[in-house]
Amino acid sequence: VLWCACASPPRARPTRAVATPGEEDLLPTFRPSLLKPSEIFDRLEKSPVVYKFETQPRMVPMETQRNARAFWPEQNTGVEFPVLEVGANGARSIRAYVPSPRIERLLREAEPAFQARDYLTAEKRYEEALRIDPTDYLALLGWGDAAFFRGDAAVALERYVRASRANPSDHRSWYYRGNALVELNRGGDALDAYARALALRPRHAPMLDGIELRAKRLGVRLRVDLFSPSASVIQNDDGSITIRTVPEPHWVAYGACKALWMGEPSRRKEVLGTEEHPFTTMEETECLATLVILYAAVRQGGDAEAEPALDRLVEIAEAGLLDAFILYELGTRIWAHAVLMAPNPLLEEVAHLVRHFLLTPIPMVETTAGSPHL
Repeated sequence: VLWCACASPPRARPTRAVATPGEEDLLPTFRPSLLKPSEIFDRLEKSPVVYKFETQPRMVPMETQRNARAFWPEQNTGVEFPVLEVGANGARSIRAYVPSPRIERLLREAEPAFQARDYLTAEKRYEEALRIDPTDYLALLGWGDAAFFRGDAAVALERYVRASRANPSDHRSWYYRGNALVELNRGGDALDAYARALALRPRHAPMLDGIELRAKRLGVRLRVDLFSPSASVIQNDDGSITIRTVPEPHWVAYGACKALWMGEPSRRKEVLGTEEHPFTTMEETECLATLVILYAAVRQGGDAEAEPALDRLVEIAEAGLLDAFILYELGTRIWAHAVLMAPNPLLEEVAHLVRHFLLTPIPMVETTAGSPHL
């Protein structure tokens, strides 16, 4: 059952005729079992659940960010120094890195010297720790930092590479490699390292600040988020569901798709085999496909203004990176280490996504000197 209340005169709800122009061409790009936009509305119309559509002229960033938090609420912030373990059966798990007591003591002894900028003394403590365990991750990072902060980026890079080999699951060694590569004027390699670091730990504020500090030197613009939905879906106490969006048909359709997955256990059972409502790539793929299909249709018809974020989403889908987008942009909002739990080929796709869609070229401007690790 559909019901509409609008804060301003809405555009017409997407109809089968509006959705048709791009459906057959775009749908195979995603999944063969997805519902078309028109089919989503048909199901809502036939449902005993009351779906209330409301529109407002626009949504400011604070609202779209709130919508994102509601759709993909944070459930697990992750561990400080993650280590990925893969069992004999391929099962993945994450544990926190813990140094041995002897190494922890040496790391603590190195800290006062490091803070006093006595990097040579700190290096000696890190080297003692590495004689105990040549693969200790924190000792390798500290050893690299000591070289970096005393101005030897080349030696620091060698040590950070060793740290990455010891524990490729943590973002820090990759981020620090990027910083060293910037100092060595190896911009392309630096961006590759930053892309891997961001893939492993999206939205990590200190790292974002550090990359932003060096962005002009690298000739890039850093995008923190690729997607903030102009739609919200709320289940009311009486069981009805309110879909609030901007008036554009593609956002109304996106909200309808998210409402379908919230309000119709039969759809979840049909696709997932369960009526439970976990985060799944199938739901996100279906709703993003709906958004892209309608956006392409209305843009082709000249009935909508360009939305750069959706233009990028179309490019991402056409590049075959929608799974990577869902994992990076949506999944990691829920669990910080979502990318780590994915198969290695998908991790590589995420790094490729970040490299090409979050670290985007800008016209070269006057470079500014960046400071060492922020």
